[in-house]
Amino acid sequence: MGATIPKLPKTHTGFPELVKKLIALEHEPMAREKDVKALKTPVLIIAGDADVATLEHSVAMFRLLGGGGMGDMGKPLPAGLACVAVPSSHAQHNLTRFRKLRARPECPP
Repeated sequence: MGATIPKLPKTHTGFPELVKKLIALEHEPMAREKDVKALKTPVLIIAGDADVATLEHSVAMFRLLGGGGMGDMGKPLPAGLACVAVPSSHAQHNLTRFRKLRARPECPP
């Protein structure tokens, strides 16, 4: 059998430290531009308008993947997609809204 999953302590004393680390991470500049640009597979970026990641960050990622250009200029559009769920946050799993978006004809299977 596989490894056993460790049990969590009854008191989560490390949570405030985790929050501090997440806040610090939010203020760090994104330093993965080269890695993102090197991706060869289509990417679907889903963000909420009230997400932890800012809309500016999501748009920057989409642009690194080739998105955001004028679609009527004779160049092929990128294979990746971006979606902003409104109103939604990172923790608010809105599967119904995503399924409706996914059913739109412009979204590939």
